[in-house]
Amino acid sequence: MAARCPPFSVRLEGVGAFPSAARPRVVWMGVTVGRAELSALAREVREALAVEFGVEREEFVPHLTLFRVRSARDRAAAEELLDGRRPPPSSREVRVDELLLKESLLGPGGAVHRTLAAFPLGAPSRP
Repeated sequence: MAARCPPFSVRLEGVGAFPSAARPRVVWMGVTVGRAELSALAREVREALAVEFGVEREEFVPHLTLFRVRSARDRAAAEELLDGRRPPPSSREVRVDELLLKESLLGPGGAVHRTLAAFPLGAPSRP
């Protein structure tokens, strides 16, 4: 799957929140340039996982998570960022040239993420 997708770039800019700016749980930067390529790659991954694991097919929204709202302090930071009192992070371009398979281990101190495998984009699959 990764071999069929050539490397591409994404531009991260602007901020938003899930489920909404009025009730933020996750604050994110949006993807403008490269949105279609990232969405196509996500669709391929979901289709492959759905066959094997029955993964949910909710709508994919290309984004970079900045932080999760877990406290009153987080909520205040989210409100300042989302209503423009605090400037958003500078926009930036990022090259996407591999797909990482990650494992999230939940613990009392939060999640620990570990890379299990890397799949270069545009490269032949490993046997």
